[in-house]
Amino acid sequence: MLEQFEAQYMELHWHYNQILWNHYFNEGHDDLNQIDEKIYQLVSHFKDKIKNKNRKSLIANLIIAKNLVEKDKDVSRLRNKLDEWNNYNQSIPSHLSINEKKEIIAKRMRQDVLHLMELRNRKSIDMGYKSYPDLIMTHDELDLQKVICLLKKYLDANLSYTKELIKKYNFCLDTWFQDLNKLKTNISYQPYELTKRFIQSLGFQSFRVNIDVKPSKILGMASNLGENDIRINLNAIHSLSDVSTLFHELGHALYYYYIEEKGLYQVLPPSLDEVTAVIVETIAPIVLLHEEEMNKIEDIRTLEHTRIAISALFEFELWNNPQHAEALYKQYYEQLGIPVKTPSIWAIDSFRSIDPVYIHHYVLGATLGDEIKGFFIKHYQHDYKLYGKWLVKNIFQKGRKMRIPELLSRFNL
Repeated sequence: MLEQFEAQYMELHWHYNQILWNHYFNEGHDDLNQIDEKIYQLVSHFKDKIKNKNRKSLIANLIIAKNLVEKDKDVSRLRNKLDEWNNYNQSIPSHLSINEKKEIIAKRMRQDVLHLMELRNRKSIDMGYKSYPDLIMTHDELDLQKVICLLKKYLDANLSYTKELIKKYNFCLDTWFQDLNKLKTNISYQPYELTKRFIQSLGFQSFRVNIDVKPSKILGMASNLGENDIRINLNAIHSLSDVSTLFHELGHALYYYYIEEKGLYQVLPPSLDEVTAVIVETIAPIVLLHEEEMNKIEDIRTLEHTRIAISALFEFELWNNPQHAEALYKQYYEQLGIPVKTPSIWAIDSFRSIDPVYIHHYVLGATLGDEIKGFFIKHYQHDYKLYGKWLVKNIFQKGRKMRIPELLSRFNL
């Protein structure tokens, strides 16, 4: 039974990744609802039929449980609707600023985002979970209270310095991502050259990845489309923030390439996939960049992960009190010392609808990344090939055979 599910699910998994890639980067017109429906039919068929006898059967049942909610017809259709801004941006006056347009779109999305949250929550409770966040934490093999504790710890350690950076560079919430580009150098960066230097420095000569640099609404994305078909898409690199995005996506790609396990062990939960990408993003600057660049990219990471810690804590509270969304958004984000002028903008954030209960993984990755970076510097100094060997042996090759709590415990987190 397990072998049948694994074979059928992996076929759909690769096909889904291919459709999603074409949807975002090749103007594909495949109906995401159709592939979602196929996945839902498969997991419905195998529900309660696979006994938890070993690690792989446990993973199968975790995948089945999550997809019974995420690929449910009502959830899937509403999620895919929210993923297309064209469903919400009609008849907006052209003379308005980008931020004014976003505010209108957010207000139009609001009811659908709240309805999607209600659907996910209700279906999770019907399956025996306390809530949708409980379902996701179970799937990702994380403890919610420990995650919240780590988020608060990161925030306590970094909020004061983040507020100094916000003041120094005159950051605003409405222009946050553009403001990140204020932390820059006069150096020109070439993604292919940076990639080549990085993989050679860490001893990854066999590594193969297809990198496309072309405009997209997504800043960067890496995906495994099947055996030996690993791809990265990036916007052009104009800033250190863009360089950090390249390092992050390389983290994903390296993970996919060096997994030795097959089948369901290749289907990584975000708790492994995103955390590992951030670990590589943390390590790459000390391998490739000069001191001035490293200091600025570290400031960018502090700004981003502090904002993300706030975003994650806001989201966990939002699931408990969705009717108070705007008040909660204002309460949490004003911790940055920036006035929140348009709290309705919360609804446009894709981490509230497309990838919910997800964004906390970046902070877990930053926390682990700092620990692993310190470990490398202490034990391996500048022998970067030993960095690479450690990553392959202790993370990459294991795939989902490993659980993220094992890595957290190793570094006393």
